[in-house]
Amino acid sequence: MEIISKIIHMTDDLDVMSSIFNDVENIGIMYKVNNIAILPYTKINDTIDTIGIIKINNIFQNREHTSVIIESECDCDDTPLDTAIRGLCKHTGYNITDDSKWTFLKDIYTSNNINSSHICYAVDITGATKEDESLDLKLVSISEIILGNNSLAISILIKLYHSLYGNFFSNLQHTI
Repeated sequence: MEIISKIIHMTDDLDVMSSIFNDVENIGIMYKVNNIAILPYTKINDTIDTIGIIKINNIFQNREHTSVIIESECDCDDTPLDTAIRGLCKHTGYNITDDSKWTFLKDIYTSNNINSSHICYAVDITGATKEDESLDLKLVSISEIILGNNSLAISILIKLYHSLYGNFFSNLQHTI
């Protein structure tokens, strides 16, 4: 079968596409920039204690304050890690440049109708000091993330657990 696609709206950062396959039209978004997702966390006794989120006004969900993880767009000249470092500092005031504090967690696709993924990083901010105290990062419990409605934060948290604690979830298959 042939897929027929056309651009129905263009901006500098994305195109809105219409594709017809098997006589069904699908609308999708084609991003032209890389999205970086950043999950700050703290540890106590080598165990994740809190997760950092920021509050934004989300006009698309008709909510005044939505708790989200930090996201940044990758400039063409920057590496994804450079973008993550810059995004963390811009949104929280933490300037963590020590590579050993950062964990690359690969990509996460959030929708079948969006062509790009979020390149995901977690960063250990335990004991770090802010360079800009006016920026607000809320540290919340892991349960608040899991019971919340931000699927990207939950997905990155699961990837972080797997990265830090090995095959953490393999034992769960026997309990489900």
